[in-house]
Amino acid sequence: QYYHIGVDNRTPYRVYGTQQDNSSLAVPSRSASTSIPWSAVKIAGTGESGYIVVDPKDDNIVYVGAIGSSSGGGNCLQRYDERTQQIRLVTTWPESMTGEGAVSHKYRFAWTYPIVFSPHDPNTLYCAGNVVFKTTNEGQSWTPISPDLTRNDASKLQVTGGPIDRDSVGAEVYCTVFSFTESPHRAGELWAGSDDGLINVSRDHGKTWTNVTPKDLPEWAMVTSIEVSAHNADTITFSAARHKLDDYAPYIYRSTDSGKTWKKVTAGIGADHFVRIVREDPVRKDLLFAGTETNLYVSFDGGAAWELFQLNLPVCPIYDLIIKNGDLVAGTHGRAMWILDDITPLRQYNPAAKQAAAHLFAPRPSERILAALFEDEDGAGAPGKNYMAGLGDVCAHTAKINDEGFVERTFLDSGINPPRGAIITYWLKDVPAEPIHLAFYDAQGTLINEYYSRPAGTKVEKSDDKHDLPRARARKGWNRFVWDMRVKPLPKVIGNDPVAGAVVYGPKVAPGSYTVKLTVAGQTHTQPLTIVKDAFTDASQADMDAQFTMLMRIYNRMGDTIAAINQMRDVRAQLDGMQKRLARNPQHAELAKEAAALRDRVLELEKQLQIPDLKPGWPGMMNHGTKLLAKLSGITDAVSVGNYRPTDQAVEVFNSLGEDIDEVFGSMHGLTSGDIAAFAKKVSAAGVGNVIV
Repeated sequence: QYYHIGVDNRTPYRVYGTQQDNSSLAVPSRSASTSIPWSAVKIAGTGESGYIVVDPKDDNIVYVGAIGSSSGGGNCLQRYDERTQQIRLVTTWPESMTGEGAVSHKYRFAWTYPIVFSPHDPNTLYCAGNVVFKTTNEGQSWTPISPDLTRNDASKLQVTGGPIDRDSVGAEVYCTVFSFTESPHRAGELWAGSDDGLINVSRDHGKTWTNVTPKDLPEWAMVTSIEVSAHNADTITFSAARHKLDDYAPYIYRSTDSGKTWKKVTAGIGADHFVRIVREDPVRKDLLFAGTETNLYVSFDGGAAWELFQLNLPVCPIYDLIIKNGDLVAGTHGRAMWILDDITPLRQYNPAAKQAAAHLFAPRPSERILAALFEDEDGAGAPGKNYMAGLGDVCAHTAKINDEGFVERTFLDSGINPPRGAIITYWLKDVPAEPIHLAFYDAQGTLINEYYSRPAGTKVEKSDDKHDLPRARARKGWNRFVWDMRVKPLPKVIGNDPVAGAVVYGPKVAPGSYTVKLTVAGQTHTQPLTIVKDAFTDASQADMDAQFTMLMRIYNRMGDTIAAINQMRDVRAQLDGMQKRLARNPQHAELAKEAAALRDRVLELEKQLQIPDLKPGWPGMMNHGTKLLAKLSGITDAVSVGNYRPTDQAVEVFNSLGEDIDEVFGSMHGLTSGDIAAFAKKVSAAGVGNVIV
């Protein structure tokens, strides 16, 4: 149950939150593991109830409201230093008032009182009770910069509880400033909304204040959030709620003249969905998000019209929203933290896109993130619960392959990482009659990989048929496809043995400029795609280019080797069939022996590349040794682990393997063009068939 959330400026950023009856947490938005395990989560103070903000100068310093979960009395404002793991109480007025009515408090603070850094001066921190306070020395001292900005109704400030026991433990304080912000455009323009229904503004750093409450805002409304537009200094939006007065209606007001006039903007929000938070996107003007007691809403026109935007978010109270690095972060009260990765499509969205048969949105730059060593990116694991996603990567989860062929993991004791790949978003007005086509090209226009959607109405029949997967999604409305940045898989080895079922995936492309094309009903839509290196890596572009070049050399050599194995298996099958037919006729006994001998010679060559009919598991390899195709695969692993230039010895081993493979190719060519060709002429002349090579 999060009350408020915050973010820092690390890469990747962390999300901070205060939990009811628990500590405040710092959770990475992405980890280096398959999931986000508890071991990656940090404790950031003991705040259960209030705002939580990170010092913009130092990501290690966190300020958190901790009424109810800290010693010291008063508003229990903690300054937490992650380096030392020490808490300093910088409470505005540290006087314990448990059991006393708010009327006797020197200053009144809400259970979730605002804590806000100035967008103009990183040394200035505000917090708000019934008055607004300011510090410029990290809470060593606080200065009140406002009068009481509430109704200060004494009848609402008496001791609560009774008739036997009092219940004044800090959560019952009323007539307080409940929301606060400073304009990002004009330093010293301060906006304060109270829990008893007032909006006040100061335009001179708190020296004077003006009540600009909308006349049609019902009395005693709790102003739950207030936002100054990043696009216009005079555009202000606030949300309010009256559910404690049995009024569950949504209240959102917007002013375009700095509070002189207000307009209620709630069309489209459920009649009983009271609003806890409203945010405007800092990139697209008039793109608003509203969190209500049950749902998430979006507006593309400054609140004139709202639409439900729940997606896979649970139906639950949404207490806070933050937009960070193009992600929408939500803090819910009861269903954890959630991140909607990449709201770029919403920034580009317009009504014309919705009316078109298809629209491809420009993807944001995508990080090239590698899997951990021994991580099974593509496998669904065993049926039921799995407890390890890779060597040492302990995370309880279930997994399945969905209708599009993607592995869907449900983590039971850890968080979900953002998609590992380029997020491609497109809109389809209707389900297309024919499969759609999604293709990726390099800067020279060379096709790298392509995907088709499944024909309408079909589903995955074999969850282990990886070579037919994944498929592009083709549903009515919003669709997303995560390209793993890989070159298309190589053709499979023909046969029924384990190696024939293996998919040889192409390497991940290097950072650079690419193109994505979506074709729907004969119409092609094109967008540029930029791939950037992982924020965790210090590899240079030259290193990663060298790695990709080497991996492509191995990939192409493996493709040639698989083609040779398939040719050998085809020729062996022909010779085997020919031998069986010839053996049935005594007059062709010599030809039958020759066919068998040639088949065995081909088999001996194939065994140098790959042992046929090899049983799965280590014993088969131990009994026969590692053959050339498997050795090539091993070099792929040696080069692809980590973002590094290939070692000299890896190149040397690859070149040595290439010489061995060329020798096998040469022997096979000599055999097919010599003895097998001669045999083919004999059987053709005898009228008993032919051998095609």
